[in-house]
Amino acid sequence: MINLKQSVLASTLAISSFGLGAVESYTVIDLGKIEDKPFFVYDINDADEIVGYSYSANNIPFHGVAVKDGMATDLPAIVNETTDLSAYFKLNNNGVSVGFSSETIIRSDQSVNIDRAIYTDIINPELKLVPPLDEETPLNMRALSINDGAFIVGVADYNAPDDEYISGGDATKSAKRGFVYDSVNDILTRLEPLNYNQYYVSAALVDINNNGLAIGWSEQYKDSFNTLRGYYVNVNTPTELIEIPASAEDRSNRAMAINQQGIIAGMRNVDRSFYFTGYLFDTNTETLTDIPNLKEDYFPQSVAAITTPYDINSENQVVGISLIEIAPVQYHAFIYENGETKDLNTLIDCKADPDAEQIGQPDWVLQEARAINNNGVIVGNGFLNGQKRAFKLVPRHGVAPKPCQDLVIKEDSGSGSFSWGGLLVLMTLAGLRRRQSKV
Repeated sequence: MINLKQSVLASTLAISSFGLGAVESYTVIDLGKIEDKPFFVYDINDADEIVGYSYSANNIPFHGVAVKDGMATDLPAIVNETTDLSAYFKLNNNGVSVGFSSETIIRSDQSVNIDRAIYTDIINPELKLVPPLDEETPLNMRALSINDGAFIVGVADYNAPDDEYISGGDATKSAKRGFVYDSVNDILTRLEPLNYNQYYVSAALVDINNNGLAIGWSEQYKDSFNTLRGYYVNVNTPTELIEIPASAEDRSNRAMAINQQGIIAGMRNVDRSFYFTGYLFDTNTETLTDIPNLKEDYFPQSVAAITTPYDINSENQVVGISLIEIAPVQYHAFIYENGETKDLNTLIDCKADPDAEQIGQPDWVLQEARAINNNGVIVGNGFLNGQKRAFKLVPRHGVAPKPCQDLVIKEDSGSGSFSWGGLLVLMTLAGLRRRQSKV
């Protein structure tokens, strides 16, 4: 493999320090549709290029999509007789995106679909496949991230020949394994789980920065109890997995994203076994910082994740989702910066149209922030006037968001006021009186 150096974070770039001031508000941009279908976005690079997938009529992931200069276009998929299913998850600053596509193959005289890890240049699309871990029996495989050096990481099903069930006996079915693929030199490396003891467990790699530091999660069995362990590894030394010390023995943590400075955003159990909240871990100083929830002390009975970070940029700004309502369960998109977690719905204008009256309910509901680039531009998914839409948020420094306000009409006497809802009631009653006067 190419020798990759791991950067050392200067003390001036510690988790508590940020190069930019907090953003006062954002302009929200509707990313539209492709062929009259809404699409779901996953990532944005520093050139504001965006990738994701479009929806089919029944809302299943349908086809990979790229957005450049405001135009959405299809990305390549494996061509099948029944489906050309594909989705793209990450995009580097050279315009290369990774994901998966479904391939129909014949196995044991039956037609089956398997996921193949794919990558393509979004400007000059040409579908390329990551080689499977087992050439003789390809299994499901997805590419989840790519750095600017074209190192790809992901997760694949793999039938390890030495796996055993924790209760004893050979494990004959596949478990998940993380992989690193050097697409320049065509070198594929499989990673074993953290503290692998030949028990039947799964693991994955989910993100990688430009210094070759990759992050993932690994199952761990202890006393018949299963937990997840986040870890990081330099892809130049793929056997040296380092556990993220974010959990007690009976708790789990999952690494989600890593930035160029080696700061990891993840989620972990803290006080309760079944609830996940966000954290930051600095691989240089080995310090851990919790990300506050949008609503503190919110522990619903049926929700596993309270706060989930999806991405972190070079300014240590983190975006993701956080719980705001228990019944029914509702999440909002958040940004964490300067030690504060903020609801992105409070940082946009009540109406996307700057000429619209700021009255009543907002037209946008920002449900999840999926990615933030190094310029602070955010992409995610939500609802526009009740319809599924992908959005882009552009920072506005020094500009306060315009809140929604009720229309107020003063009485003739000059004292008191009526809300918009009260005005509608009065108009209705006036109409009734007019009709009665004609009888």
